[in-house]
Amino acid sequence: MNTPTVRIGLVGPANSGKTTVLNQLQKVLHSTPDRTVVFIPEAATYILQHTKLHPKDDPLRFQAAVSLLQHQQEESVDTLAAPLLQITDRCIADAWAYVSEEEAEGILHCHLEDTLKRYTAIIYCEPRPISDCELIRAGNEYRYESSLEELAEQDRRLRKVYSQHPACYYVPFLEDQLAEKTTYILDIIHRIITKQ
Repeated sequence: MNTPTVRIGLVGPANSGKTTVLNQLQKVLHSTPDRTVVFIPEAATYILQHTKLHPKDDPLRFQAAVSLLQHQQEESVDTLAAPLLQITDRCIADAWAYVSEEEAEGILHCHLEDTLKRYTAIIYCEPRPISDCELIRAGNEYRYESSLEELAEQDRRLRKVYSQHPACYYVPFLEDQLAEKTTYILDIIHRIITKQ
């Protein structure tokens, strides 16, 4: 009997610490008693680094490229024989936060509800409480957000999308407490796995 993949999306707005936590999880979480752990990197940063596509210039083409790469990465590891715990930096469902519903459905050829079903659970990283626009790009030169209002709107749209998932866990932003945040998320992951 094949054990289904447990796919967890680590999501949230820019500068909420998703990639930092994912990098920390890679150092401490290599396997569980019955699953091999696979981490899927953020597709948007890869697209920004390796193509001329940019979300400010052509949001629809950019989101289509991101969604395609994310989907390919997720599906490629599903071919591994071992039971998997897959943790993704962002999810395909982000499309609904960055383009219209009709455009997202056109890119992914399905409804949001069906896309969310791809994920066993969602871990939503709360945004960093910042008051200085310079901090928006801290840690990622490819970030394109330019105002606090833009980050707040991004958070609002992403929450609207992911709050529809029946297993969405919210993680507060813990300034300068990476170990505590990582432990908090590891506890959530353990709870998710034990429910399977």
